[in-house]
Amino acid sequence: MLGGAAAMSLAGIVRVALQTLVLPILARILGPHDYGLVALAMPIVILSMILCDGGLPAPLIRRTEDDERVWSTAHWSICASGVVLALLVVLAAYPLAWICREPQLAPVVTALACTLAMQGLGAVPAARLQKAQDFLSLSLVEIGATLGGMAALLVMALRGAGAWSLVAQQLAYWVLRIAGVTLRSRWRPQWCYDFQLIAQDLVFGWSVLKVNLINFATRSLDVFLLGLFRGSAEVGLYAMALQVARLPANVILGPFHGVFLSHLVRIKDSPERIGAMLARVSAVMASVIFPATACAAMIAPEIFTVMLSQKWRPAGYIYAALVPGAAIQAVVFLMMPCLVALGRPDRQLRLIVGLTLTWTAFAAGGAAFGALGIAAGIGLAYLACGPVMILSVRDVLPLPLRQYGTAWVLAIFSAAMAMAALAVFEHLFARTGIAVVVAGAICAAGGVLAALALNRSVFLVPTVRVQIA
Repeated sequence: MLGGAAAMSLAGIVRVALQTLVLPILARILGPHDYGLVALAMPIVILSMILCDGGLPAPLIRRTEDDERVWSTAHWSICASGVVLALLVVLAAYPLAWICREPQLAPVVTALACTLAMQGLGAVPAARLQKAQDFLSLSLVEIGATLGGMAALLVMALRGAGAWSLVAQQLAYWVLRIAGVTLRSRWRPQWCYDFQLIAQDLVFGWSVLKVNLINFATRSLDVFLLGLFRGSAEVGLYAMALQVARLPANVILGPFHGVFLSHLVRIKDSPERIGAMLARVSAVMASVIFPATACAAMIAPEIFTVMLSQKWRPAGYIYAALVPGAAIQAVVFLMMPCLVALGRPDRQLRLIVGLTLTWTAFAAGGAAFGALGIAAGIGLAYLACGPVMILSVRDVLPLPLRQYGTAWVLAIFSAAMAMAALAVFEHLFARTGIAVVVAGAICAAGGVLAALALNRSVFLVPTVRVQIA
């Protein structure tokens, strides 16, 4: 698992490095309105992407046999779904622009609809690479597609394309990703179709799909609410803060989830081993994420000002309100691949429904106060639901609570110490500018190292010695 995780994490590291290098340039060229326009377009596109594959990749990866007819049938089904959904998104573009009072939104949505057909072409080849645990190939494809997308983004932005530079990034990314997974998988679909071969997979996939749809609501309803009541500029500020806040989940944990699931499937008949593995992985992730995000939140306005320019400083305050919830989500949601591996998407669905209802109530309550109110509401929702979600799955996922809870406590303690060190530096030496940002990075790194050292007894313990609390 470590080799696969390292390969996929490499893609995440490259993406972070590229975003770090490119974002300051783009932020000075593009404004909040440009980011807000694309942010308003993305929810309907992402929703269609979730619907496109019908949840089929997960059950296909779980299959023990490797029937070419099954894979080919799934491929043609997903391709057809992508084309149909692309057409529906095009039809919905102008009504959506009217609702959001943004005439420029319709052509942006229409252009992004093309990515749906592209996703359909690449879904099954990517799933085959994942089933074969060829994570090196997936990592190389991701790196290549990210580089190509960033290149298109920079070229278009420098030519004054505005929001269309962000559209070009998405189109270039998907074209290169399709080419990459197709070449690396060396798989070509057969000219055959038998729906009965994937009927049972669709039943399981529907359970996974429902979870993804509800999870989508928690990731997109905030932008939609803000788009209804505020202008695209405030949506852009919120989208920028959200992009930075989700880096741990999207860049580090996103690729890791696929690796994690593939290895969990191997021990799916031993819930105790899965629970022990979850405790160890969570200890590592909490040790890295909590201190780093805590220090970043503490000096967020300065980070956004130094890195992106003064016009993005308000996004720093939004980020500071968002990041506690994002950090909790990143660690708690490690249990989701465990439930999929155990064949319990029903429990996964129950957890996501409860979280979504809570999240929606808190986000709607904060909507009256704009982006900052929604951000604070989301953070409170995750803070309230996190412990409940952990405790509610112990009947199917025997998690060693003593070790799991200890990991959280030690990671939070290390984060508090890092923040205290940063506060002392700010008080004694500097309150603004690059010096504070550098000091924040040093304190965050110290907090991460301290948390990993304190938690080493949790994530290094052999699985066979773990006792269920």
